[in-house]
Amino acid sequence: MQINVVNIIIDSLLANGKCSIDGLGTFILNKDLPQVDSQNQRIDAPKTSVSFEDSIHDDFKLDNELLKVYPFSEDKSKKVVSLFANKVVNGLINFDHIELRNLGVLKNNKKNNGLAFTISPTLNDVIKASQPDVDLKPFLDAKAEAEKQATQEAARLKKAEDEKKARIEKEKAAQLKKELEKKEADRLKKAEAEKLKAKQATSIPPAKPKSPITNPVVKETVVPASSKVLESPVAAQSSVESIKSNAAPPIKENEVYIHKDDEGFFSKYLPWILLLLLLIGVGWGFKKIVSMISIQTDNSEVAIENDGSNTQSTTDQVIQPDDGEGEGSTATTPSDPEEEVKEKPVQPSECIIITGSYLDQQNMDEMASKIRKMGYEVYTEKYGYYTRVGFKFPCQDVNLKLFIEEIRAKISKESWYLIPDLSI
Repeated sequence: MQINVVNIIIDSLLANGKCSIDGLGTFILNKDLPQVDSQNQRIDAPKTSVSFEDSIHDDFKLDNELLKVYPFSEDKSKKVVSLFANKVVNGLINFDHIELRNLGVLKNNKKNNGLAFTISPTLNDVIKASQPDVDLKPFLDAKAEAEKQATQEAARLKKAEDEKKARIEKEKAAQLKKELEKKEADRLKKAEAEKLKAKQATSIPPAKPKSPITNPVVKETVVPASSKVLESPVAAQSSVESIKSNAAPPIKENEVYIHKDDEGFFSKYLPWILLLLLLIGVGWGFKKIVSMISIQTDNSEVAIENDGSNTQSTTDQVIQPDDGEGEGSTATTPSDPEEEVKEKPVQPSECIIITGSYLDQQNMDEMASKIRKMGYEVYTEKYGYYTRVGFKFPCQDVNLKLFIEEIRAKISKESWYLIPDLSI
């Protein structure tokens, strides 16, 4: 097996920076620090040289390096190193120098009584090739470009963030404006309704007592049933006779007294009609008949003068039919002009309550979880950039006012009805 000891020395120098040979000395690879040329934007390769020392170092010995390459024992490795050292020493004694191929020339230094080493051009080229000069311009340009892109990206992100904040502020301002406009519209609507109601209240005149209405064509006096039920037809006949026997009152303007015709329809059949109404009232309810008779009696006015004074009888009132009504017509109860008929709104079968409007998904999930814990069906809808969160529930038989107050106490004090359109 051919053993190339010089190549092992070169490998150890390049890898470890030194190689120590027993009986000879130590080869050392010397390196200067790399130099930065800022003007040319480059790093010059460190200057290197190989020197030889007579001393022996314990680390990176040649015999150990041989064992890493060749498969033989330590004794054989030390023997190979000893033969190499003797050969070098013999060359120095006989010729004052010895050339180690691809490594350099080792010669006697008579001035220092030592050995001097000159590196071979081949090894010098190998060392320079392993550590070339570095041009920094591409790296600096890449760094500058990266910093420029990072600055542009930061500016873009900041601009996007500012635009987002401005958009959110604009949306909030628009939402607040809408809410204020809605509140103002509701206030104006309420004020207009109150104003209209007050105007209607002042424009309706109070009910005036009706003067006795006469009809010259009618020849008999109509005596309606009073709040007191007549006991018998005889009593009713006596009441009619008592009215007839009273002195005729003085005739006033636009007032005509009607004289009773003994052969008239009402004077003959009125007591029996009243008795029939009484029997019907027993079937339909005594209270209802009395209420109807009382209403008719309260709206009838009769001027009867008794013993020179005008008095109003509670049992014997004279009711004249309105103009345009024929014989047998009865007085009707006028409606109250101040009474207002309010239609009760139809309550839907399913209602929706909104408990909050959110931008953040976490807030939406928290409100939805709270609604589910209460046992309701979650309802959501988009409203601009916000999401309304609430719940649906059957409400046909629910008191909506009490129910919304309970929801505001248990879930959210900002709750309101989406369906139906109620302001509570």
